[in-house]
Amino acid sequence: MATSDGVKTRVTNGQGDGVVAAVNDPDGSILQGLDGNDNLRGGRYDDIIRGGEGDDTMRGGDGADVFQFFGFDSSGRDEIGGTSDTDKLYDLDFSEGDQLAFGNYGFTFTDDNGLNAIGAADADGNTAHISSWEGLAAFITQANASNPGSVTYSEKGTTDVLILDITNVVNGDHQIIHITGGYSALDTALNPVP
Repeated sequence: MATSDGVKTRVTNGQGDGVVAAVNDPDGSILQGLDGNDNLRGGRYDDIIRGGEGDDTMRGGDGADVFQFFGFDSSGRDEIGGTSDTDKLYDLDFSEGDQLAFGNYGFTFTDDNGLNAIGAADADGNTAHISSWEGLAAFITQANASNPGSVTYSEKGTTDVLILDITNVVNGDHQIIHITGGYSALDTALNPVP
């Protein structure tokens, strides 16, 4: 039986395309995709999932997982790669404690219901941690308030798949994210019935 040491295990596939799967670590895993089209699979613990460049498929599995999307990494390297990435996110479940994290797209955020702004000494930050559909609605509203049209959303046909299209205002690249089962939940959060 695995025991906790307080540190998540970092896992990559070591190549451009491939499968990156969580290991049996009770602290969870950090799954890091590389430059290719990766398939990232979380396990039963609390994982951090980063696609990196390429068109990635992400599954969190059980636990409170964090799906991270960054326009640029901490060293200033373009995380989108080319002019557009299309990532697919399956099993986002805010009720399990899952979160989305968006950062380094050129936006500034303030705390809101379901959105925590991180990354600056004052009340504003360049990273948004989102813990609810209301938080994702606040992310879209705040990003578009400072840079109109920089985040759009639509439904893929009639499938309830949410398509987020995020424009990096620093260089114009696009991050496109498909979230299974997310369109109706986000639409309700953006347009609540009184």
